[in-house]
Amino acid sequence: MNDYEAIRRLIALYPQLLDAKRLADWGGLFAEDAIFDVFGRTLRGRAEIVREIGAMQPAAPLKH
Repeated sequence: MNDYEAIRRLIALYPQLLDAKRLADWGGLFAEDAIFDVFGRTLRGRAEIVREIGAMQPAAPLKH
């Protein structure tokens, strides 16, 4: 897969996995040492990103 296709795949998977609450798979899109800035907070590392973003997800299904 070339870089262009890899980026297209990432953009497609990100909302699908998050909306489906497949948080472990969604987290796999991030490097282990990723830094994620969201809502004025800085989350550090894949585990923290998945834990904190997962806790923000509503109970009802979403669709981006």
